[in-house]
Amino acid sequence: MKMLLLVLAGANMLVFHLVAGPSTLHWNEAGMTPWQGKIAGLISLMLWIGIVAFGRWIGFAAVP
Repeated sequence: MKMLLLVLAGANMLVFHLVAGPSTLHWNEAGMTPWQGKIAGLISLMLWIGIVAFGRWIGFAAVP
């Protein structure tokens, strides 16, 4: 599960850089972060919390 979340985090980064990346130079002029940046940040935050949680869980998982 941790590896799946890592792949999804990488995909989120790739999509962010392809979709919103070119417009990041103009974000300071607008005075507000576009919704695409906020959504990408929220998804990234949730994925990394999951990655850390599953990483911690690996040490406590029972080995069959």
